[in-house]
Amino acid sequence: MGRTTKTGGEKGQVARFFANIFGLPREEFERLGRTPEGAAPKMSGAMHLQNQPEFWADAPWRLEPDQDSIPVSFHVRDANLQPPGRGPWRLDMLRVEQLLPGGNWHKLAVLLPADLPGVDEQGFSLSDFWVHGTSVPLSRVQGAVRGQKVHLRGLFLGSFAPYDEAANVEIHLEVLLTREGLPQGRAAAGSGPRHWFYGDTHYHSAYTNDLKEFGGAVLEARRAGQAVGLDWLVVTDHSADLDEVAAGHGGRRRWDRLVDDVASPAISDENLRWILGEEITLLGSGGWPLHMLALGALEDMIEGAFLPADSNATEMVLARRALEVIVEVGRGYSADIPDRLFGTVLTLEEVMSRLPEGALAFAAHPFDAAQVPPARWSRKDLAHPRLTGYQYWNGRSRARAGMTTNPFARWTDSGALARADQDRIEKLWQRAAERWDPQLQRGVRNWPARQELPPWRPVLIAGSDAHCDFNYHVGWAWDYRRFEVNDNALGRARTAVYVPEGGEDGVPPVARILAALKKGACVATDGPLVEFCLEQDGRVAHLGDLLLVRRPAPVSLRATSHTTGEFGPVREVEIVSYWHGQTGREPRHTVVKAGGRAVLDLDGRQGYCRLQARSLGPQGQGFCCFTNPVWLRVADGQVRRIQVSFD
Repeated sequence: MGRTTKTGGEKGQVARFFANIFGLPREEFERLGRTPEGAAPKMSGAMHLQNQPEFWADAPWRLEPDQDSIPVSFHVRDANLQPPGRGPWRLDMLRVEQLLPGGNWHKLAVLLPADLPGVDEQGFSLSDFWVHGTSVPLSRVQGAVRGQKVHLRGLFLGSFAPYDEAANVEIHLEVLLTREGLPQGRAAAGSGPRHWFYGDTHYHSAYTNDLKEFGGAVLEARRAGQAVGLDWLVVTDHSADLDEVAAGHGGRRRWDRLVDDVASPAISDENLRWILGEEITLLGSGGWPLHMLALGALEDMIEGAFLPADSNATEMVLARRALEVIVEVGRGYSADIPDRLFGTVLTLEEVMSRLPEGALAFAAHPFDAAQVPPARWSRKDLAHPRLTGYQYWNGRSRARAGMTTNPFARWTDSGALARADQDRIEKLWQRAAERWDPQLQRGVRNWPARQELPPWRPVLIAGSDAHCDFNYHVGWAWDYRRFEVNDNALGRARTAVYVPEGGEDGVPPVARILAALKKGACVATDGPLVEFCLEQDGRVAHLGDLLLVRRPAPVSLRATSHTTGEFGPVREVEIVSYWHGQTGREPRHTVVKAGGRAVLDLDGRQGYCRLQARSLGPQGQGFCCFTNPVWLRVADGQVRRIQVSFD
């Protein structure tokens, strides 16, 4: 007997999601789902559905100043699709071109089948998922100037059988050639050891590959991550995909192959560390399907289908039946599509019980309905003691477009972009106040007297949730030109960890990065890097640390911002503080201007401070940064004051 799995959000979202994938109206997809067993569909739409290859070209959205070439990658999914699908597609040529000021296109790279591994001499792919990466030296780029953008397009030139008519695809890309590296990052660091290391906590590789989506090849993600300025990357492919066993791999699961990739010195080294993770689909306590990131110490994957097979929710039953009909009457679709999408989904408690002891667990996009069916983590589930924290910041998007292969031609209204930034940042700040601070307060109130840090102190992290998406994000659809794109990309929303030991010889080992994430020695940002410490009598507490106040001597809070011309100056910081026993129940918010001073009343025996800040870029772009807390406890319980400076 099936269970009633709640589907959450607006009615019809599951049907709308799958309808977009096939290019069908939602109503038509729903009618397919009502087709009785053994009956023929009553409309023509499904009869004309034909699977086809999908094409994507990509390049990083920014290029650090220590990089002298632009990595460009070409991706073809279902590249060797056979009839009755629309295929096979024959490749004649790949090109990378640059848009010049007069509107002409300048060839930067031309690749023929003979130049390409994985393609035979006639131009046919030897695999179903074909990827090729190349590099364009900046010396070939006309008028390349640091601080400006280069507009490129990737061209797939080829044809479908009977090969008498061109079937070409072009993808437009823009790359910012930065003057300065990410603040305190690899290209910005001076002499001596670094202490800050940037990462993306939520990335999907090509092992996320199913009817609805695909990610980017591991090697190409490495090249793009380094170009953007990342030091580490957590690969969190979907549990629904990782148990897939493909022909030609000796019966090994995608998970097993991913484990090998992440362990390879060609992928993970002192220049860019890869961290093995998984995005697990689970059922929350209220019956909602949710996503969770698990990373570090993973010995095996944890199962979790895209949707629960035992659900008797109307939308679930309808969607599965519609997919069965499409597989039956459409052309070129794999018969196992319904079985791959629907399967076992464990409860939150079951998943937590299977996590290795050392694994970190973060609620994925807990305040956004970012999965299908749309649902958000409940307050009860967000308080699960096994959670390390929240991947609260999921992607960074300020511009959207549809029905286009060149979204940059649409993203020109500076006023609309500025308003989108303001709305996005206000929402982030509001959610931090409404959903994160109450959990931090709960940790303070339940903090045992003999324990150095609160047992419950959820850490806030940021990640892009990129599926390839090195330049911008493409939505779920059978033809990406038909659906929404936005400017989220790998490394747009990122997490910077603070490692006191630093790294003179590259990025610290994965164990240190994970320790910093677990402790909360990190900030979430899409622009500037803001940090602070608490100090008394020469004892210093950084992010995630405890300062034990033992004497009446002054306590100081020193805030510092690190930024570049790309992200603009930080003109003020906002200190959010809470003390158990203080006057008033809500956290206090204190704004301090750059170069300014302030005084905070420390009128409780224990509590925390955290910082948040904004900046404006040169074209009015909005950016922000959130720190995790520094914890404080007063040994004698006497009222103190904290002297604040922001330099």
